[in-house]
Amino acid sequence: SIFLILGLGVSSGEGGRSALQSEATPVLALAADAKEIALTKGLVVGLAGQYGRYAVPSDLIAWQMATGQMADPRAGVVVGRNPKGEDLAWAAVEAGKEGWIENRAFAGGYLQVVVDSAKPRTMILDATGFYVAWINGEPRGGEKYGADYLRHPVRLVQGRNALLFRGERGRFKGRLCQPPAEVFFTDKDMTLPDLVIGEKGPVCAGLRLVNATGERLTGIEVILKAGGREVRAALDTTVAPLLTQKLAVPLSIDAPPVEGPVKVEIRARARAGRRKVQAPPFTVELKAVAATAHHSRTFVSEIDRSVQYFGVAPMAGGDPIQAGQTAVAKPALILTLHGAGVEGIGQARAYRPKDWAWIVAATNRRPYGFDWEDWGRLDALEVLDEASRLYGTDPARTYLTGHSMGGHGTWQVGATVPGPWAAIAPSAGWYSFTSYGGGGAYKDPSPVEKMLLRANNPSDTTALARNFLSCGISILHGDLDDNVPVAQARYMRELLGKFHPDFAYYERPGAGHWWGNECVD
Repeated sequence: SIFLILGLGVSSGEGGRSALQSEATPVLALAADAKEIALTKGLVVGLAGQYGRYAVPSDLIAWQMATGQMADPRAGVVVGRNPKGEDLAWAAVEAGKEGWIENRAFAGGYLQVVVDSAKPRTMILDATGFYVAWINGEPRGGEKYGADYLRHPVRLVQGRNALLFRGERGRFKGRLCQPPAEVFFTDKDMTLPDLVIGEKGPVCAGLRLVNATGERLTGIEVILKAGGREVRAALDTTVAPLLTQKLAVPLSIDAPPVEGPVKVEIRARARAGRRKVQAPPFTVELKAVAATAHHSRTFVSEIDRSVQYFGVAPMAGGDPIQAGQTAVAKPALILTLHGAGVEGIGQARAYRPKDWAWIVAATNRRPYGFDWEDWGRLDALEVLDEASRLYGTDPARTYLTGHSMGGHGTWQVGATVPGPWAAIAPSAGWYSFTSYGGGGAYKDPSPVEKMLLRANNPSDTTALARNFLSCGISILHGDLDDNVPVAQARYMRELLGKFHPDFAYYERPGAGHWWGNECVD
């Protein structure tokens, strides 16, 4: 059903006149010489259906789009009813002073913006706060959290262009701007390593290349210049037409002998069809840091060959000699999982260095990621393998912890992959989305509904609770947590108390969701 909804969309009519157009729709005029236009007004309507964390969502407008039955949006026209039985109608909406369109109906509903372009042209969609967009019927992925990530090249026709956005959190901000070149790097959403003094290159960076041409880019070559030295590297990848793609760019540079900024100039050239194209020079600034400092370390993922990173809190000094041993033991390893909106390096910096363990913080593929399920879980395990190899740590002293979303990740990864951990320590974590976040549930489920629940509930760690017998557990939660209720921890305490011989439980009196680094350290 997802492919059906995303793949069909709304087709453009003759001369670029969209099937979504309506004289009642506010229209934004884009002059032939205009370099940008803010998307500040349109029509909005609430969700006629239900999304959330359900195996089978419902969405009347998505169904109408997929079947070609969507009527022209007009202010005041009722398109359906919400779960409360209230009519849902298109209504005019405008942005406030900061450029944000804010409307409760857009929390799951739809926003249509119409742009009348004086000529056909390619523009860059710079927008946030939406889940998916259809630009003249062509679907594009969104960014729902308000982060400044997206740079989508989109093709406008002469005349009316329909931009339809499905919302998520009730806020949207966007603009269309002229691309600075046919092909260019953007400094948004870069994945950069730190240069650790004493270490040799190469290191790898994740840099986003925007292809604003109508041709596939092939034969991509990057030219790097740092410290007066120039290095060329051919990239074994292509970039599709009108696409922004994050490239794994090798940086053949060694760390300098002193701390400070290190600037690297990057140029790229490629073939677009039969033409040669070249991106303008682009500069990234890396940081040279001491080996004892918290830092970011990149690696190329075996999952999809993308560049990922993890934050590091280096071990302080040497590992103490264990009782009865004559040699220094291998260091321990602590894998820590961040909460929603937290960067991996920020998570690592919440820890003081230990003289017995390396601490590494995986990224969950961006600060929000996948709640440490699915790709997020795989990312955590890749970081575990990479750090174990890099630091030569003791497999018998490998620990898992995390806070908030990372607390759920600790339950999730600990239950689904129980083998590596000597102990796990969830902080302010929830145990499933059925209990937290609106997961799907049925009263007296039928056999089909039971099947849907099984497919829909990978987050239900209680179904795998006996896997926790392989490790010790330490649970931490503030008793006044207003984000993840303490009932989540109390439920797990009760469940583990029925069979687990080795767990500790502590509620911090008077504490909320975050009371400082003690939440994790």
